[in-house]
Amino acid sequence: MILSGNRIIVSATLRQQILEALHAAHQGVSSMCVCAADSVYWLNISIDIQRINDNCTHCHRIAKFNDMQPPFNAAPPEYTFHKITSDYFTHKNHDYVVVVDRYSNWPMVFQVNGADGLIKHLREVFVTFGVPEELTSDGGPQFTAGRISSDHGESTITLPLLPTFMPTAEKNCS
Repeated sequence: MILSGNRIIVSATLRQQILEALHAAHQGVSSMCVCAADSVYWLNISIDIQRINDNCTHCHRIAKFNDMQPPFNAAPPEYTFHKITSDYFTHKNHDYVVVVDRYSNWPMVFQVNGADGLIKHLREVFVTFGVPEELTSDGGPQFTAGRISSDHGESTITLPLLPTFMPTAEKNCS
């Protein structure tokens, strides 16, 4: 057995068996590469992992398909709280909303309880700083709930929904 650090260098005769073991859970290329990086190595292992994943019909059936969206180039805000970005997240079993002023990048984090808590804290932000022209989110269920739309339907707020894989809405909130 030959080691490279903590990783076993796998001979060509055993590579297929290792690939099958890595692929057994059908977790996708990224997870297989992470698992392999901890334990095994051979030249071009990531290419072999990609190949085994590409040839698996089960992986194709369960894969998430996110169509590529065109980039969203948001116009910069003209003043503070003209445009804000918001994201909803969970940390240690508690839900939070982060609201970021896009002009100053000033973040505010609130602990919330569902869409009602989100509405409450957005109202507090609007009362304190004024109603923004635009509130951008990733379109999560808390932001697309009927209550959000009906509560703010008469205001000038627009809610452009950005796919979660695009960093425009999430970069300031992360």
